[in-house]
Amino acid sequence: MNVYPKIGFSRIGSLFLAAVLIAVAGFVGIANPAQAKPTAQLAADVNPGPSDSNPDDAIEFGGDLYFEAEDGAHGYELWRTDGKDSTLVADINPGTSSSNPHYFTEMNGHLYFRATDGIGGYELWRTDGTTTELVADIDPGADGSNPQALARFGDLIVFSADDGVNGRELWKTDGSSTTMILDINPGGNSNPSEMTALGDLFFFRADNGVSGRELWFGNGAFAAMASNINPGAANSDPSGFTEFDGWLYFRASDAADGNEPWRTNGMVVNQLADINPGAGGSTPALFTPMGNRLYFRAGDNANGLELWKTDGAAPVATTTRVTDINPGADSSNISDLYASDSYVYFNADDGSHGREPWRSNGIGAASLGDLNPGEDDSDPYEFTELGGQIYFAADDGSRGTELWAMNDASPGLFADVLQGSQGSELSEFSTYKDELYFTADDGLHGFELWKVGEPEDTEVGIKIVGNKLKMAKSGKLKVRLSCPASEVSGPCRGKLKLKTSKKFKTKSKRRRVTLAGKGFKVPSGKTRTVTLRLGKGARRLVAKKRKARKLVAVAAVKDGAGNASRTTKRMKLKLKRARR
Repeated sequence: MNVYPKIGFSRIGSLFLAAVLIAVAGFVGIANPAQAKPTAQLAADVNPGPSDSNPDDAIEFGGDLYFEAEDGAHGYELWRTDGKDSTLVADINPGTSSSNPHYFTEMNGHLYFRATDGIGGYELWRTDGTTTELVADIDPGADGSNPQALARFGDLIVFSADDGVNGRELWKTDGSSTTMILDINPGGNSNPSEMTALGDLFFFRADNGVSGRELWFGNGAFAAMASNINPGAANSDPSGFTEFDGWLYFRASDAADGNEPWRTNGMVVNQLADINPGAGGSTPALFTPMGNRLYFRAGDNANGLELWKTDGAAPVATTTRVTDINPGADSSNISDLYASDSYVYFNADDGSHGREPWRSNGIGAASLGDLNPGEDDSDPYEFTELGGQIYFAADDGSRGTELWAMNDASPGLFADVLQGSQGSELSEFSTYKDELYFTADDGLHGFELWKVGEPEDTEVGIKIVGNKLKMAKSGKLKVRLSCPASEVSGPCRGKLKLKTSKKFKTKSKRRRVTLAGKGFKVPSGKTRTVTLRLGKGARRLVAKKRKARKLVAVAAVKDGAGNASRTTKRMKLKLKRARR
């Protein structure tokens, strides 16, 4: 097994660097503001109580996160959240029935999707966040055209639909006009799917009834077969379309070579490589660009299904296996391939430790740990990068499937959403407003929308340090205030007042007398001294009345999040005697 060396400082070098940084920070006085650590928290309990709302297909649109969910009253409908509040966008199928919105695709200020209002069957709908409307009733009546595989292509949405006359064919809409592009299979269904843009064309898989399922292309005005890869009526079944460096990569089969990686740049269609010579094929999948290489899973008879890469050079690309994680003919069966800036992360089995997290920088591959010790699987999935960390779901054998994270090469449990061995069964990872959203069940709320983000700041406090004060002859005295390090919306700012704890007669009324007051500003995690000065009247009062030296300090404080509170503390005042 080829394992690349870990990239980083040596331990001695790291300690030396840390010491230098600490010394420099102390010398120049670098501030250390409070920073709340992200936590896993319930983002929305759409279906209150232990019932599930099952959020699905989350997509960012118009500054909000849209998704499908069920609240127990309206069926599965279109919802959205701004990260704090969640609202029903539209009850398309009124009552407890569901509209089942799906295939969310944004174009020109509208979110397009498939849904049913319970009358017209599944048709094409859209919303701008305020108005939700039917775009086209392609197959009038209860059957519906059931639009699928929605994809944006410039100022068009292309999709497949069945108008009840021509079968399932290739359609388009610009939001105003909705028409069929081409009846690819007259009298039958061409079932166009995986529409994927490449430059001024889009490619897809379709069957014209003569050539089998082959590679097609269109430009919005017409469509045609790009290549009959598997000649005659046999299927090449192109799939997994992925753009990389001006080419569209996919897998397809022909009679001679089986299932191998192919590509097109819109002018030519050719096989990338015959990885497993003969009719068996290499079964490539999971095409994932990272840097100047395209990574994917493929197999040959000698090494099984492993990690491969290509440089995509033209006319002849260099395509090689990265490493043989499970040595010999057995497969590591790589899955869940995900690219960050510097690594591809994936799930793999080396034959000894079960399915565990791995990564590669293109030179060998390294295990990220045996999270479920021994031959059992932790089966990691949903690798997602956010804020310099890689998050994923995994099962360590004792907690069930929970949320894990790593910021280098050392994964750790991030959140045990459902305590115990059952696991919260996370899924549907997506990022929105620098936070990670996912679906999970904590055992109390059912499957609901969760997120990883900074804890919501809902309170502020200030500490009045000590309980004894000394006043100089000039009337000056000092009060120390401390703003907690946990205050994420600091600084703590407000006004400090000193009052007598007893009432005294002033201007014919008995009242507690305010002796002094002053504004303050204290950074999070710091303590500051506030200097107050008593006026002549206040100085005479405390000099004459011993009971007036029993004080109450009142600190009214606010933070940057708008939270406010008051802190009070009883204090004793001691007068400094003048020197003789």
